Formats: sequence, C-alpha cells, structure tokens
Amino acid sequence: MKKIGALVLMFTLVLSLCLSSFGVSASIAPVRAGDVDMDDKITVKDATLTQKHLSELESLHDWQIYACEVDGDKRITVKDATMIQKIVAGIVLSPVEEWIYWDFDYEYANSTFESGRAVVGTPVVFITEADNGYGPFTYTFYINDVAVAQDDISDNKLEYTFDSPGDYKIDVEITNVLGVSERFNNLFSEGGSYTVLENADRDTLTVSALCHNQRSDYIWVGADDFEVTAYAAYGSGEYEYAFYMDGELIRDFSQDNVCSIGTLSYDSEKEEYIIDVTVKDVVTGDTASHSMTIYVAF
Repeated sequence: MKKIGALVLMFTLVLSLCLSSFGVSASIAPVRAGDVDMDDKITVKDATLTQKHLSELESLHDWQIYACEVDGDKRITVKDATMIQKIVAGIVLSPVEEWIYWDFDYEYANSTFESGRAVVGTPVVFITEADNGYGPFTYTFYINDVAVAQDDISDNKLEYTFDSPGDYKIDVEITNVLGVSERFNNLFSEGGSYTVLENADRDTLTVSALCHNQRSDYIWVGADDFEVTAYAAYGSGEYEYAFYMDGELIRDFSQDNVCSIGTLSYDSEKEEYIIDVTVKDVVTGDTASHSMTIYVAF
C-alpha cells in the first residue's frame, strides 16, 4: 500500500513539473456551468453563491467564477443567479454547454529586439496574444514587477525605452472577460532575464529579432498558419528581407518583414529546421543575417 502511495505521489510531482515546464495555464480542466460550489450538482446553494459574489459578500476561486456564467453572455449578473434557480426548478435548461472550457493561455510572445540585442535609449515593442478562453482580453505589462502604464490595456503591445543596462524581468498579466487573470513570467527571454546593453554601433545594420507566431520553438505538425517575422535596426532605416529554410530561399527580398511558411511537415529523419533571414539596407546595400532553429513536434 505504501508502495502504491509513493508511486501516486511520484506521478503527481512529475505531472506538476511537466505542466510548469511548458507554462500550461492553471485552469486545465473544464468547468460545469452552474456548479459554483463544485460539488458535481446544481442546487440553490450555487445560485446563492453567485448572488453573494455579485454583492461582494463571498470570495470565489477562479473556477467558481467561471461556473457562475450560465446564460451565455460572458458576464456575471443577477440573470445568472436567476437562471441557476430556474435550472434547479427544472423550468429551463442552461443555454450554454454544460461543460465549458474557460482556461486560457498566451499564443506567442515576441519583441522587436531579442534579449541581448536591446540597447539603452532605443524603444522596444513587446507583443503577446491570448489564446483560447473567452475575450475580449486585457493586458498588463510588468517590468521588474512594476506595472507599466498603458494608454489602452486592451492593447497587446507595449513600447518601452530602457534607461539603464542590465537584466530585467518582464511579465504579462492577461485578464479575460470575467475578470480572471493569469500572469506569465519572463515571456520575452525564454524564461530568463531580458538583457539590455549599454550601447551599440548605430551606424551598422543589424537584425534585432527573428521570431514566429507560435508559443515555443516546438511547432506542432499540421499547424497551417506558421509565419516568421524579422526586425531590423540601425543603418538607413529602409530595409528589405529575404527568408530561407535550411538554406533554400522561401521568399526573396521584399519590404515585408513577415514571411508566411504555412504547414510544417514531419520527417522522421529530420525533426528540426533552420530558419534564416537576410536583411538588406536599400540605401547602402549592406546586409545582415540572423537564424533560429525550429523543432517539429507531433
């Protein structure tokens, strides 16, 4: 018996480590609409909890807040409490799916300067996008745990100019339509600190970032919207971009810094691809290149 208990504990620990490693949202299970107290049935007690939540008399867990929303309008109002009462009385059925998925995550996180290429005094734009769940979403950016003021928190972009070099912690808190938030740490530097340099040669063209529209560098087979974006800095400011995969040209020079690659196939003998970009300064003719490795998961 002790051996079985130890195995269960070990499995739980491994599962927790895996979820934290891949940054999976805390809400990983469906929520039953109307079951606010999570007792696997819908009763008057659930309607009462919803009313108390609206009156700020009861503090509910995120999952419980999701369960309050039963009339399908993506808001929690007295109509939801009334609807639960009607469901209990058998007068109506819930108009939304009995089991709903409210959990959300982020789809990607990019910046116009990669960590280690950002420079004091040069603006950097940080961009992220919510994935799954119910929007509209709002975004709050934190630099070293201090919220940065934004003109519009529904904007998924932040432009920021660093005034000193060093390593920074950059987080984003995403909030869904019901006011439930999830904070994602160190999004723009592969889980580590975001490094800003003291200075750079501003006369020399550089590729400041090469990024893509997926959550990680492991791209699922069959993803049909894979695209790569390159950013350049310095030089004349007028650029053209050419993209390559494993040395093969996939799009010749163009002013468009986004290249649609489409669907990545899986080759059992080839599980990774090298994406390269060459940027050309159209005034001086100077060029600069940068690359990244993409891994195919299935």
